[in-house]
Amino acid sequence: MDPQPDDGRSFSVQTQDDPEGTRRSRRSAADRRAKADDFLTEARRRFKQASTAEFTQRSNWLKDLQFYASDQWDPGIKGQRAADGRPCLTVNRLPQFVRQAVNQMRESTPAIQVNPVDDQADVDTAEAYSGVVKHVEQRSHAHVAYITAAERQAQIGRGWIRLLTEFVSDRSMEQEIRIARVRNTFSIYADPASAELDGFDMRYAFVVQDIPKEQYVSMYGESAVAKAGASLMDFSGLGDEAQDWFPTGAVRVAEYYYFEDEAVNL
Repeated sequence: MDPQPDDGRSFSVQTQDDPEGTRRSRRSAADRRAKADDFLTEARRRFKQASTAEFTQRSNWLKDLQFYASDQWDPGIKGQRAADGRPCLTVNRLPQFVRQAVNQMRESTPAIQVNPVDDQADVDTAEAYSGVVKHVEQRSHAHVAYITAAERQAQIGRGWIRLLTEFVSDRSMEQEIRIARVRNTFSIYADPASAELDGFDMRYAFVVQDIPKEQYVSMYGESAVAKAGASLMDFSGLGDEAQDWFPTGAVRVAEYYYFEDEAVNL
């Protein structure tokens, strides 16, 4: 652009075509789209890998939940008795034993403890960190997350706890740590190659949820997904199908966590 002064109060603008700049801009946009497509392709591949590896396990989890909810009759026998007009009585004693296991944790709720472990550790620093961790647990109501995870472990064999960060306020860039509970165990898909019990060796994981369309728009703004009212069915697995939670008017949001390897010289 070449501004030309006029009468001191206004100016005219002469523009010149820049085909090379336009081509560079188009190439840059195409590169960004290609990288985004590659990223999503890899994410979908990993999600499919995790959901396929857990298919049998998730099927067993669903059976465990159904049994816990007093659905303990064989479908064939139950149908035959119903056809004959005979009752199907169920005396469900399983919740009693689950409560016995979980109540022990309620009486002595677990908590995070920081200990100095080597000759260079500072006891005062460890105590200071312990105070910070205790504050995080108190403001997060961490005992609820711990008990929820314990109940899921007793019911189906797996429970999750999330460690998140959130902004202190809408007008601050400072963040605080929060311990959050996971109500739906089926919403988390872990790296099937993980071998450790606590999963610290996972290379990736997914956390999915279906949220109402109105809430999605308020959180992420209007988009093609929100206008269509669609769910990302690429990110759903056994026990977590969208129709089981939000049959209509929902949008699926998937959080994708992963490690990136970087080679360094020591």
